[in-house]
Amino acid sequence: MLRYVNLRDHAISRKIDYKKVLCESIITHSGDKDSELSVIIPAYGRTEFLEPLIDSFRSAVVKSPVSVSFFIVEHSEVPQHKRVALRIGINHIWIPKNLNTPFNKCLAMNIGAIVSESDSYIFHDLDCLVQSNFFSDLYKNIDNKGSKAIQTFSDRRVLYLNAELTSKSLMMELDIDSLVEGGIDPEHPSYNGVTPPKIYGAPGGSIWIQKETFTEVGGYDPNIFFGYSPEDIFFWDKVSTITKMDTCTDPRVEIFHMMHPLTDGTNPHLSHLKGLHLAYTEGSTHTEKLEFLKMQREFLLSAYE
Repeated sequence: MLRYVNLRDHAISRKIDYKKVLCESIITHSGDKDSELSVIIPAYGRTEFLEPLIDSFRSAVVKSPVSVSFFIVEHSEVPQHKRVALRIGINHIWIPKNLNTPFNKCLAMNIGAIVSESDSYIFHDLDCLVQSNFFSDLYKNIDNKGSKAIQTFSDRRVLYLNAELTSKSLMMELDIDSLVEGGIDPEHPSYNGVTPPKIYGAPGGSIWIQKETFTEVGGYDPNIFFGYSPEDIFFWDKVSTITKMDTCTDPRVEIFHMMHPLTDGTNPHLSHLKGLHLAYTEGSTHTEKLEFLKMQREFLLSAYE
């Protein structure tokens, strides 16, 4: 098994020059940017999902107890989302990448946080729709639990839309608030085209976190992970080193995953990246974990120097 020294050396050898990335990126502010909360959406392709997602968020903003900004952050060869982002009035960040360079979700999320001027963030997947009570119920959970970080839905699992409901959402014809009235029945797992996952325990999908806590753990880890990889569970475990990562149970919150082809198994380096995750969770002492967080925090803060 890989040990802490392997993880540390790997991270150091691939240190990100955030200033260089920011200089090369194109940042277009076409929506509010001075808000209490920024929703940061990393993206590579799947342009058809952006407008339905933002439409669902806009319904939720009406009931939000805080002001909200939206940032779509592309790490791609060309800025495919910019036209829609400008039309619907949200902020757009394009991080150029070479054709043979893999998509780096961690880099997109960190750059979004660096550009944002908010006190807290939600890192939210492009394919997950929300209901109109999303922000109001999320902040009830944050207040009730005293959270510094929380997964924005219940039971560590999203609910999956079938092809018909996904098609309706893409045509802006889906009433998301009408989904799963009465919840999922364990005896009948498909309810009007909504299905729970086969495996629970999702570490990503949508995470709210205070800016201070995000900075303290060094953000996400683009110097370690790329492509389809365990970056979300790694972030979950880093946060859990210094505070509890809560979930939304008081009250319950649901989000809905639109159907698309799976990307698992597409990264030829996945086994090694999983080993780096284990080097943190099983191959590091608590002192070494704190040392790693400090190092990643210094890397992240170099963007502000």
